[in-house]
Amino acid sequence: MDELLIKCSFFEREKKMAQRKDVHVVLANSGKWHVVREGNTRPTQTCNTQRDALVVAREYAVRDQTTLFIHNLAGDVRRQHSYLPRTSTR
Repeated sequence: MDELLIKCSFFEREKKMAQRKDVHVVLANSGKWHVVREGNTRPTQTCNTQRDALVVAREYAVRDQTTLFIHNLAGDVRRQHSYLPRTSTR
């Protein structure tokens, strides 16, 4: 019975990991910075400065254990930070 519970919790954790979406900070046409979840067409949040957007996006990425992508003015990925959980190497 305990083995079944362990397997179920493992698969639930894997399912949640698959549902997590990476977070992007991009410049909008309006000149404001958007925090956008990967796959979404609308921004999760809009900020006046890139710094403010980074603070918000990092909170989302850390909370959801995803990757944060920071885009430059041209829209290319300038930097990325992974907040994925570390796996034990033991």
